[in-house]
Amino acid sequence: MTTRRTIFALAVAAAVGAAGALEAAETPRTLTLTTKSDAASAKLREVQDKVESFQGGPPAAAMVRQILELDPEFAMAMYYLSATTPAPDNQKHLDRAVELSRKATDGERRFVDGHARLEMYVLLKQSQIKTARAHQVAAIRRFFAAD
Repeated sequence: MTTRRTIFALAVAAAVGAAGALEAAETPRTLTLTTKSDAASAKLREVQDKVESFQGGPPAAAMVRQILELDPEFAMAMYYLSATTPAPDNQKHLDRAVELSRKATDGERRFVDGHARLEMYVLLKQSQIKTARAHQVAAIRRFFAAD
């Protein structure tokens, strides 16, 4: 094959591959929810919209509690209860969501586990900052005590 034909063949292959990738990118991906209640699933979508538009808090937490009355084993609802509950009370809900997600779909499990890991990372960083501040304050006290 000549160089010109090789380049043409590569260009055609790249164009076909790019078109396939574009098609895949345009296909909406949805997260399959594991719940026994269609109403719980629909209400969770409302809660997701509220949380994602920064309208969480007590009203959203109340909606999630209603969802959990419909299906107490709904991992994603338990996660959103943790997301709409202030710390430190949210941690018990997050732990329960992780436990429930083991019986849920792979997508739900990944979603909940990812957020749980992020929460652990944030708590670790906050702890490290507090420790660093405590060391700085101690160093400042030692400095001024030396006078």
